Amino acid sequence: VQNFQPFFGRGSGGIFLMVPIAMLAFMGYDVLPQAAEEVNAPIRKMVFIIPVSIFFVAFMYIAVLVVTAGVVPWETIAKNTENIPIMPSVLKAMGPKGAYIIIIAGICGLITTMNAFMVGGSRLLYAMAQDREIPAVFGKLSAKTSVPYAGILFIGALGIAGSFVQELIVLFDTAAASVLVSYFLVALTVLVLRRKEPELERPYKIHGYPYIPIIAAVTVVPTWVIALAILKVWALGVFAGWVLCGCGYYLLVRKKR
Repeated sequence: VQNFQPFFGRGSGGIFLMVPIAMLAFMGYDVLPQAAEEVNAPIRKMVFIIPVSIFFVAFMYIAVLVVTAGVVPWETIAKNTENIPIMPSVLKAMGPKGAYIIIIAGICGLITTMNAFMVGGSRLLYAMAQDREIPAVFGKLSAKTSVPYAGILFIGALGIAGSFVQELIVLFDTAAASVLVSYFLVALTVLVLRRKEPELERPYKIHGYPYIPIIAAVTVVPTWVIALAILKVWALGVFAGWVLCGCGYYLLVRKKR
């Protein structure tokens, strides 16, 4: 218990700095809608399962943080910049053998995460190719397995290339800022589609509309500002270039269509 005192060792500002990273930790749920069309389950069941899984994952994140901070002082964790952040707590509580267990569990977690992104990401590329927004090769399915093989190979290649990046934390910060933009656009799209496409088929009704999407869009903005504030100069350049390339490509495709 004494390790939690004072609860805010250097003020509460650190919490706001971690909010964008926390949002990035839930990015994997973006791939679920892309894979949901292949699941043989009613839409209402899927709508129930996704929020439940989000709460479960949030509970696990909080539990890991509480246990890690409770075993050793936060100063010890902060000084451990060259290894896995939770390793001091693991070594004290479980010993060297426990460290190997955590490493294996971490590798398994990375594999499952990459697998999820390859499944959802390849399906997203497939849908975009079907709408003629990206090259048609991404819209082709394997004759044997009926999977979008081009998208899987492309995302796999990106994952391999990313493993050689040294400044991973900067890459995470840039991705967090990008994810927050996508969250904002999703909330905004819900509002726009309800007005532009009132007769569109909607198997699920959002409770509390329009307040929920409005609250979601408004709360994302300050979080996004924080995400931009903590980016290094060159990371800001990467983010700005990413956005400009995306907008330029969208306008080009829209003009051709």
